[in-house]
Amino acid sequence: MESWLPWLTDDERLLPDLLPDDALVLLVEPGRMRDRVGELNDEEASLANSLASTWGLPEGHDMPRLSLPFDRLLRHCGADAWTVLAAPDRPDTPHIAGTPIEGVHGDPSAFAGRVRGLLDGGYRVVFAADGAGSAERIRRALADEGVIAPLVERPDSRGLHQPPPMLTRPGARVTVAPLQKGFVLPALKLAVVAEADLTGRRRVHRKPRGARRGEDFYDDLKVGDYVVHNQHGVGRYAGMVARAIAGVERDYLLLEYKAGDKLYIPSDQVATIRRYTGGESPSLSRLGGTDWAKTRARVKKAVQEIAQELVVLYRRRMATPGHAFPADTPWQTEMEETFPYEETPDQARAIEDVKADMERDVPMDRLVCGDVGYGKTEVAVRAAFKAVQDGKQAAVLVPTTLLANQHGQTFAERFAGYPIRVETLSRFLTPGEARAVVRDIESGAVDVVSPSSSSTRSSASACPTRRRSRSCASASTC
Repeated sequence: MESWLPWLTDDERLLPDLLPDDALVLLVEPGRMRDRVGELNDEEASLANSLASTWGLPEGHDMPRLSLPFDRLLRHCGADAWTVLAAPDRPDTPHIAGTPIEGVHGDPSAFAGRVRGLLDGGYRVVFAADGAGSAERIRRALADEGVIAPLVERPDSRGLHQPPPMLTRPGARVTVAPLQKGFVLPALKLAVVAEADLTGRRRVHRKPRGARRGEDFYDDLKVGDYVVHNQHGVGRYAGMVARAIAGVERDYLLLEYKAGDKLYIPSDQVATIRRYTGGESPSLSRLGGTDWAKTRARVKKAVQEIAQELVVLYRRRMATPGHAFPADTPWQTEMEETFPYEETPDQARAIEDVKADMERDVPMDRLVCGDVGYGKTEVAVRAAFKAVQDGKQAAVLVPTTLLANQHGQTFAERFAGYPIRVETLSRFLTPGEARAVVRDIESGAVDVVSPSSSSTRSSASACPTRRRSRSCASASTC
């Protein structure tokens, strides 16, 4: 998207151009910045050549450029700019030389000796702990070695730009400020020690979902697979290639598009593509074409239409009156107490949510989902019992004949001792037995039925939910 900016403005401005004259500019590792700027410019030049060929522009056509040379940055920074943690690119530019701190894992005495040497030299030594508990442990460990480092709390209202006064004076301090690794700045007489420098344990940072998905995707990617780039559409993966740009060789994923177009994607941007999952072999997109944009527009419109339909559906559902079941009866409590196991927290919550939905005067719209053996059937048992207590019938729909018999037996055992009739409707019944069960359902003699999908298809003409005189509450398990 930002590649269109050169066509929208005539001014070439960098961030330092917008700063006041007395602004303090810090360049962090300018050498690496210069290399990265060179890579960006070379990649942009390669993309410009590809687009010029695609658009049929004459050779040597001057394409507008988004990235500017690194010298433009230095020209606007002026002599007051500082470079941090690296040697300056210009002799007249002041700099702050910095070095990583050397941790001493498992030898607090040696590290305490090093800290005392820094304190004798007038340094500020700040120990950055990951949390309040570890900060107190660091303070006690230093005290045991003869280094007094008070615990300093940084109020949130101050912000990072205004540290507490104690941290600006020479001496050792401990504060809560998670940090990956410490450093020493001799010019400022400042040393910052991370908790990992003392313990050797590094903080674990979760990778972005996109990055993790990209890594997993690349592991299974094969030459010839169809992939989808989020901006350029459907292409064919042609393998990994190495290209040297600005003297730096990097790995790229090569994607082939229609009319011989090629797209090189840096390996660290693999998250921008994903495998094509449309099923049939797709047609390749054209780089710089409008087909992919039109496809995305059609999909977006279809999603909006579906969303609108769902909004209308749920609006109607909320406006449709439903049957509000009464509160639990003493029999309900008695039956639930016969459950031979202790409910899991999720199971207990699902049971309460389902019964709360049943007591509302709007149609229920809830899915109880869980792995095998996690107690979904018990949720259905209690919902069905609650329905029967209000004079309703319940159908426990299952996909197979075996499950129909298993659920029928389970419900019959749980409802034993109560005036509740439970029947099973499956292919294990003879045609005469099945017709008798259907007649009793229609008459209201059967309170709970466990039919399989095959039995409901075979008896659709006599489906009790079509010709019953009593309401039917359905509790299904998945």
